[in-house]
Amino acid sequence: MALVAKNRVQRFGSELLLRMYEFFHVDVVVLEAIRDVSRDQQLTEHLVEILTVSSTRLYVSRGRKTLRALLGLMQSTTRPDRLSPRLTHGRSTG
Repeated sequence: MALVAKNRVQRFGSELLLRMYEFFHVDVVVLEAIRDVSRDQQLTEHLVEILTVSSTRLYVSRGRKTLRALLGLMQSTTRPDRLSPRLTHGRSTG
């Protein structure tokens, strides 16, 4: 298993995952060595990650909401009780 950085799996519980990999004899290679960065830089990176995850969830949520609205519209226009009377009775009232 190759990881770009060890902190990439922290939100999933890095210690648990690393122990599972060890149990199943999976070698883990961290590609990015631990960098010497300031606290401000770390805070900035974490905030960007949080914003990225939040915006992705919002985007997916909006997509689902739009899809549900479209499906509801499609179902309401194809239900027989929503059709005009002459189409539901099979004759023209014209």
